[in-house]
Amino acid sequence: MRSRTRHSQRQPWWSAESTGASHGSGIDRGSRVHWSRDAGQKRGPCHHSLSDLARGIEQGISLVSEKLAQVAGHVTKIRQISGLLAPENGPSQQRREDFDALTLELIESTDSIHEHMGKTMKAFASGLFAGGDALELPEDNLDLERFFRLPKGHERRIHGHAHAGVRIVRRGSTLVLTLDAHRRHPEPFSADDLAPWLDASEPAGQRDCTHRSRIMRRARSTKQRTALLEELERRYDNCTPES
Repeated sequence: MRSRTRHSQRQPWWSAESTGASHGSGIDRGSRVHWSRDAGQKRGPCHHSLSDLARGIEQGISLVSEKLAQVAGHVTKIRQISGLLAPENGPSQQRREDFDALTLELIESTDSIHEHMGKTMKAFASGLFAGGDALELPEDNLDLERFFRLPKGHERRIHGHAHAGVRIVRRGSTLVLTLDAHRRHPEPFSADDLAPWLDASEPAGQRDCTHRSRIMRRARSTKQRTALLEELERRYDNCTPES
């Protein structure tokens, strides 16, 4: 087939792409109409939305300005409490005295938030300053996790499970020190090193915890549960005073 020669003035059957000159936009998709703008201030398509947002924030702050002032006072008290717990701010005895004085001040305050702070401080005061300044105790939860990292790792390697287990909780008073002993004594222990702890005994709290765990183990056993109940009944009868 031979192609026929088209007429020079005949329009093509396809439509040519518009350059956009008819509706005000050029090839670069930009508007040909130059709007007048303030040269000292840039405004984008979100200018009005951001202005409305800023106006709403200002109105919201004005409505709760009194409560924000109260929160600022609470933050000041929290920073004061945190400073009393930092070991670098003085000896433990002095910080404990200042802590007790601040606790009494907060408890007697008319502000309910301050009163709650004081009651919480009073409940935790006995453990916050335990040990004085000589012991290297964990200061926060992160230090506590780092303190138990190595003992928990040793415990996992001993029994081969992914979790550390409950033995480190029941016997933690003596077991943690044993699992973590190599940090301060990298060499093997000799008889002279262990001689000072020859007559050491486990704490009363650890003995009670071990005793409770044994009772719970027998209670979970279907074979020993009946004998355990009979034993507990006899103990109850022996402890009950005769009328």
